[in-house]
Amino acid sequence: MDSAHEQTDVEFAHEEYLNHLMRCRGCYAPTQRFCCVGLALRIEYDALYLLSIEDNRQRRALLVRETHVNPWLAEALKTRVVELYNLAQGEAQEVGNIAA
Repeated sequence: MDSAHEQTDVEFAHEEYLNHLMRCRGCYAPTQRFCCVGLALRIEYDALYLLSIEDNRQRRALLVRETHVNPWLAEALKTRVVELYNLAQGEAQEVGNIAA
């Protein structure tokens, strides 16, 4: 990796998720089997990835696909996306208040 490249939140979350999968005996991604930590890392990575997509239709299509594949995971993912979105909006408002 280029030392001048600063990792994005999505890249960092992806790296954490993969590192966990490689050493956890309770997680096996191909069969959607995760320990509690692995599941939380998967949801965090997926949510950050979805928020990084600019195209709303593409984001919605990915969520619909996840709903068909894993309905229980899709609900947790939707909840986390909303939480992260609201957090980002709150931070943007704080920056606006500081600048004013």
